[in-house]
Formats: sequence, C-alpha cells, structure tokens
Amino acid sequence: MKRLLVCLFLLAPLSSQALFVIRAGFGTTQMDEDTYGGFAVDDMKGYNLDVIFEPPLLTDMGFGLRYEKMTFDIGTSEAELERIAAIINYRFIDFFTYFGVISTFGLSNDFKIGSNEDFDPSFNYSLGAEAGLNLGLIQIGAEVGKFFGDVGNPGSPDLDISGLYGKILVGFGF
Repeated sequence: MKRLLVCLFLLAPLSSQALFVIRAGFGTTQMDEDTYGGFAVDDMKGYNLDVIFEPPLLTDMGFGLRYEKMTFDIGTSEAELERIAAIINYRFIDFFTYFGVISTFGLSNDFKIGSNEDFDPSFNYSLGAEAGLNLGLIQIGAEVGKFFGDVGNPGSPDLDISGLYGKILVGFGF
C-alpha cells in the first residue's frame, strides 16, 4: 500500500504536465423544454471526444476541440445533434486532483429529426465546471454545467435544446 501511494504521488504530476489530453465522455442533458409541437421530448444522451492542448507557459489553461453526438426522442422520432465545438478551460487545481471551469462554443452543428434535415441549429455554447483525478497519464473525471442553444425549423417554432448537463470523462495525457 505504501509503495502504491508513493508511485501515485510520483506519477501524478505527469498528467498535469501533459501537452495534449485526449478524453472520451458519456453524458446526458436535462433539457429545459419537455414538449415540442405537442410531442414529449426526452433528455439528450450521447458521447463526446475531446482533444485539448495545454501550452507549457499557460499551465492552468487548455484549448481544444470537442466532437459531440447527442440523441433524444421527440414523440416517436429520434432527433440527433452532432456538433464540433471549441473548448477553453482553466484549472484552479491541477496536480493529483483537478478542478476548474470549462466552456465550449459550437463551430459546426448538424441537427435532424428522423430523416428531416431542414433544421438550422443556432449558435450554441456551454459553461461548466470539471473535476477529477490525475492518475499518472490517465485522467478520470466529471463535468457539469449548462448547455445553451436552440434549433430553427422553417414554418414552425424553434426547439430550445438548452439544459443542465453532466458527463463522465476518461482521458489520457501525453
């Protein structure tokens, strides 16, 4: 047990010194709107893949990209949101544990319900907090926050896809 603690103590700084972090996550968004056009709207569920660059001179900041694919049901149809977003994060603590803030800004968005692709996602973004453990070059953590966005459809009202979200994240730094 003593050796394990010594190894963890010695390896913990490695991930906080990583130039790049690649991490995958799974999460859910509890949308603010629960009906659309008379149909029930389920919460969004999906996954993400992040690539974050942590410049050596800005050791507490990170910049990167997130690919995210979220799905949810509207009535009997499945809706899907695919987005690529820019990531900016700042960590107040980044040693054995990490804690900080994170934001994403949608760069490319694709939304469809069933086979209908006539939707126009608006600018979307998220603001949140992240925390977890640095276990050598491996990171295990969580992210919670608020996602903001809506989807336009010609001839019908916009669908508000904003809501509180939570993600479980596993990553690798190098």
